Amino acid sequence: MNSLHDSLSRLEAKAATLGLAHIAEAPAADDEMSGVLPPDLNGEEVVSLWRLHRSAKLMYEPTYGQWGLQLLTPAAASERTELERSIRPDEFGSYDFVLGEFIGDLDVLIVTNGGILVAPPIYPRSDWYRVGSSLAEFLDMFAVAEGQKFWE
Repeated sequence: MNSLHDSLSRLEAKAATLGLAHIAEAPAADDEMSGVLPPDLNGEEVVSLWRLHRSAKLMYEPTYGQWGLQLLTPAAASERTELERSIRPDEFGSYDFVLGEFIGDLDVLIVTNGGILVAPPIYPRSDWYRVGSSLAEFLDMFAVAEGQKFWE
């Protein structure tokens, strides 16, 4: 399995060849991550990501700012997860965690114990897209697809 660091490096290199931006913040502090993840989620990969970057814009189109993936800070991810749970309580499990938002639309990137999902705003859970078995796998596929929504 590829490491998150390697996957992010490949994504950054691909973004550069396409004229897209890769904007990443410094690592999150341990106190930022403490108590943020749902207790039912195996969130090791999320913590590993935040230990690299507390947030990032990946495959970001810098001219108009209407394309890319925003990986959220620990606090913002927790807030967005709670918002989604309040809007769609029957769709979100106790192990689901919103890690990112797709810039230019309302889809969210969800980490769950069963892998990585993309949830469009009005789709029932049965129609959410499974986009990888791990965050690293998703990032690699997102790079190969040049930031396009390969799951649609």
